[in-house]
Amino acid sequence: MDVDPRNRLNGLSNSEWLRLTSSVWWNVNQRSAASKVPLLALETIGEFPTVMNSSPPPLDDLKRQHPATFAECDIRKLISFFSKREDVVLDPFLGAGSTMLTCLETERNCIGVELFGKWVSLSRKRLENAYPNFMPIYKVTADRDILLMTGNGLRYRILCGDSRERLKELRSHSVDLILTSPPYWNILDKTGDYKALRMRRNFNLPTNYGSSKKNLGNIGDYSEFLRQLKIVFRQCARVLRSRKYLCVIVSDFRHRNRFYPFHAHLTNAIERCGLALEGITVIVNNRKHLYPYGLPYSYVSNIHHSYVLIFRKMK
Repeated sequence: MDVDPRNRLNGLSNSEWLRLTSSVWWNVNQRSAASKVPLLALETIGEFPTVMNSSPPPLDDLKRQHPATFAECDIRKLISFFSKREDVVLDPFLGAGSTMLTCLETERNCIGVELFGKWVSLSRKRLENAYPNFMPIYKVTADRDILLMTGNGLRYRILCGDSRERLKELRSHSVDLILTSPPYWNILDKTGDYKALRMRRNFNLPTNYGSSKKNLGNIGDYSEFLRQLKIVFRQCARVLRSRKYLCVIVSDFRHRNRFYPFHAHLTNAIERCGLALEGITVIVNNRKHLYPYGLPYSYVSNIHHSYVLIFRKMK
């Protein structure tokens, strides 16, 4: 076992070091010390497995254009559990349209808010690729807004603009489920990051949402970023029906030399909007690469899991 001579922390080889920086350690039951259990193999004593499998397909050409997306297979589980057919689902940070596309597949109505016209157009293309027979509707509230309707009356409305303002247009107690993933502050704009270089710049893809001053990801101060997010979620609490749920998919992150437990900070902010935290689900992102961020000097976590923060409006 070769240990890097610069390693003053432990006696591990570089490959052993790298594996132990993963933020997820998946335990399995070994039948004997000599048995070799496949990586991520599952064993359970009960009738049902204790871990659900999440295997998103590869990104399509349209979805790949957006710098931060989440998997439709995970959204489908949440929509199926927390809503019924023909319910109204809201995504205040629509992005590449994954929530709306999944609502189309599961026969829910959907309202999405997206700041940038580029991503509004991308979401529309993804919807029309999945369902080419939308009925044309011409009465919309703004030039870049979109309203599409299926033959059985399901409606898909995209509001182009700032969620802090556009959500004010929705009636109170008019939404059955809110499902979203907010911006992660300004962490997408990392010029020297291994992940950014490998996943975005090498394929000439964007590394941020956009340059607008209204983009919450462009706020320089983290505390102010959280304060502005709270404005959005206060509106979400207003439009959500009583006893209904808000699901937020989010990850922690590292910015410069500091680790930010974003899920904890966001939980505190949303609870101050009057919603009660009911539970947290962990999604393992096992397809992500391991990057040697701190090797061989210090520990830097490879964050390979996301949280689903599940809130409920109690009144």
